Amino acid sequence: MTFTASAFNLLLCVINLLPGYPLDGARVLHALVWQRTGREDLATAATIRVGRYLGISLIATGMLGVLFVDAFAGLSLVIAGWLSWARAASSTAGASCRASSRPSRERRRG
Repeated sequence: MTFTASAFNLLLCVINLLPGYPLDGARVLHALVWQRTGREDLATAATIRVGRYLGISLIATGMLGVLFVDAFAGLSLVIAGWLSWARAASSTAGASCRASSRPSRERRRG
């Protein structure tokens, strides 16, 4: 019983560290890119891009799973991939909206 609980917790940890919004892995990736580049907008764009790729790869893996392994497991991966891809797409819209609402840092010269 203890081994089963430990294995399940390890599986949850690995899944939670996938770099797709709203998982913690996306927040870790965002922080690392922001620290490395010093620009939050680049970190957000990189994290969104990785989230899209994660969603697409989950969809493709799920479709292969439906065809060759198990229909239920494959369909679950397709749904998870679609949700990840949709979340990344909505994050793109939100990020561009936030960027356009920020005041410009340029000084006016007169």
